[in-house]
Amino acid sequence: MIRKCFDHCDFGESKKYAMDNIGFEIVYGLYWSYDDLKNADRPWEKNKTNSQLMIEIKEEIISELIKWRNKNVLHAI
Repeated sequence: MIRKCFDHCDFGESKKYAMDNIGFEIVYGLYWSYDDLKNADRPWEKNKTNSQLMIEIKEEIISELIKWRNKNVLHAI
């Protein structure tokens, strides 16, 4: 999903964070957090497994992608 979004964007210059010029910085950060969790060699939290955290991040990514899509569709009209 993330790569499809990248294919439809003009990236230009970032303001402060990676992908912030297209409003994608939250999704991009979540993507890298997921990747870091996937490759982690120890638990990130005491009360949750890394697998549980990865599921939460996936849900956040989907939620943020929907927000991003809706915002960009409205701007394109």
